[in-house]
Amino acid sequence: MTKYQLWSRDEYGQGSILFTSEDLQEVVKKGKQEVTSLNVGNALTTDDREKNWEAYMVMVGSTDSGRDHKRYVYSGSNPRNTQNVFGVKKDGSVDDITLSDIPALMIRIYLGDVSTKRGEELDWYAKDARRKVIDKIDHPDLDAKTRFFVSKVEVG
Repeated sequence: MTKYQLWSRDEYGQGSILFTSEDLQEVVKKGKQEVTSLNVGNALTTDDREKNWEAYMVMVGSTDSGRDHKRYVYSGSNPRNTQNVFGVKKDGSVDDITLSDIPALMIRIYLGDVSTKRGEELDWYAKDARRKVIDKIDHPDLDAKTRFFVSKVEVG
């Protein structure tokens, strides 16, 4: 049986398992909640929050949806610094792949849910000091931040 774990790794390299489930999407949802709690659920003003966020989750996709029929979940890096991803097919099966396997790769750095009380859903993604969207995992603004990712474990 396969289970998925939500991990966090802080700026010192310390890792923690925060949540485990057989449902991959449930683990991703929990990760987004944790990131939102750290970055949005605080007393900072919106301006301060944009400069002082402390955690993120890498969101992976493809800009070529015609060729690519998978959803992706970032699963961290291995000791050789290869960035790993779960490719989720429409039938729910999951492949272990790397970022280089994804056609027309698109990366966004998720910082939280900043939906309004009027029911407008709005995800917050990282931008650098020049207001340019951060689209690389090795961007310097991600240093000294806590990264959330999903890992797979085989049980039994």
